[in-house]
Amino acid sequence: MQLRKSPFDVTKIDESRIDDFKECIWYNSEICNGCFSRVRLVGPKVSKTLEEPTEKMLEDNGPLQRMESNEWYERTELGSQEYSSFDTNKRFGTCYCKNCGSDCSSFDEIPTKQALTDMAERIAEYANEHTELDVDRDHLVDEAAELKAIPQTDGWDTEILAVAFSRALR
Repeated sequence: MQLRKSPFDVTKIDESRIDDFKECIWYNSEICNGCFSRVRLVGPKVSKTLEEPTEKMLEDNGPLQRMESNEWYERTELGSQEYSSFDTNKRFGTCYCKNCGSDCSSFDEIPTKQALTDMAERIAEYANEHTELDVDRDHLVDEAAELKAIPQTDGWDTEILAVAFSRALR
């Protein structure tokens, strides 16, 4: 997501708030980036030692190897797992969203103003319930609708949501 070449005046936007959107929403493995529905439940990260040295090992290979993984992982009622030979999704494999039908990685088409405001509502709900951020839901929805109505922002829907999110943070 690049705001520098977008039709938005990024000098008026708090860049750290855009980073909050990227970290808490856009790069979040629980969220579909096609419609921003919650398609996965991912537990906290845990670290495990892969192998303890034993007398069967011929030599000491240096420090113990550690692996980081999530404590648990499951799909919500909106997430569906299907095999794909073209699986490039690094976020727990391919997951398809039953709400929008996408592979959870991006928009498949330009959403209508109503669809975009529905996405804004889901973003606010997720952020308020599952992150430490406090998002003004009504402000986010109104800001997204206003930005979507500007002809120069046509096709910049992810950026519209990021800018609206940054302006709706309390």
